Amino acid sequence: MDRRTFLFGSAAAIAIGSGLTPAMAGSGAYILIVMARDCPWCIDWNAFDRPAFTRMTRAQNVPVREVEVMRYSDIREEAAWPADLKPVLAQIRQTGGTPRFIIVQNGRIVQHAVGRRQYQLGILPLLA
Repeated sequence: MDRRTFLFGSAAAIAIGSGLTPAMAGSGAYILIVMARDCPWCIDWNAFDRPAFTRMTRAQNVPVREVEVMRYSDIREEAAWPADLKPVLAQIRQTGGTPRFIIVQNGRIVQHAVGRRQYQLGILPLLA
């Protein structure tokens, strides 16, 4: 097991108390990003955080999926979600809030962060 796999899996397990295994990166886990076209915070994240996020996820081979909805107040816009991600959508109780960062493993949400601050505190440390 490499350092990235251990840190990514262990930090997520600690953060959510889910019993997530350290082999998360090799287990079909991925990060799902939900953005909205009318979201000013998404514009900020794209400008200031996305370049480093992209470098880290590529360097560590962490898969990333994205969904773009029309309004940040309604992330449950089903037409924007591909069929294979609809089971993830069904697990989200909130209707609004973007940017949204979701770690999915084995089809279930194991970590969920909304906004740049929660991204910086809950998702970024898993990639560092």
